[in-house]
Amino acid sequence: MQISEKKEEFNAVIEGTYHDDWTQLHYKLAHIQVPEDTGVINDGMYKYHFYGKTTDFQSVQPINGEAKGLEAKIDLLCFSPGVVLPYSGGTPNILERPRTVCTKDGRIFIDESMLDNEDYLGVIPSMVQNAGEIFKKKSFAKLYREVTK
Repeated sequence: MQISEKKEEFNAVIEGTYHDDWTQLHYKLAHIQVPEDTGVINDGMYKYHFYGKTTDFQSVQPINGEAKGLEAKIDLLCFSPGVVLPYSGGTPNILERPRTVCTKDGRIFIDESMLDNEDYLGVIPSMVQNAGEIFKKKSFAKLYREVTK
């Protein structure tokens, strides 16, 4: 499974950080093909487990127990095409340490090493709200199209 070549619209917001400041949340706009019945996204370096779903980008319904489903193999999320916010020119796509993928259809995948980190899990609701706001803003869709063309 590859990151889509179709770049007109982003369908995922990837939260991640840089190694010099692990507590900061950064967001990357990307277009990723994730089949409906995916339980794990594997980018070759990290595995992101299906954590839950949101229908309104306000609340999160975590799944109970082990996520079942396909393992979707994709290109490395840290270097994949996309735009890291805030975009200020230069290399737009590098996010050193992706941790969570939130898809436009409301699925949430979290890196397996973060699933036991209660502090990180505590920020998931606000991160999902931020992703919802990002999906809504037409200016981000325009920025994504311009930078990835």
